[in-house]
Amino acid sequence: MKSRPMTSKQIAIYLLKRFTGLNNKEIGDIFKMEYHAISKAALNIERLIKENPGVKRKVEEITSNFEV
Repeated sequence: MKSRPMTSKQIAIYLLKRFTGLNNKEIGDIFKMEYHAISKAALNIERLIKENPGVKRKVEEITSNFEV
């Protein structure tokens, strides 16, 4: 797995895509990244959630604090 800062950034991107109405360009503007890199980062975390229980647990821990 990549370094913790990159994984943390990818998780943040994944959560923004999942829980906001922001598109890839808008999220890219926040992180100073190209829109296609945003899509790749979110897909990578989706894959890691399926493959890595630690990543899945961390994402669930974060989202459990969200208010609906």
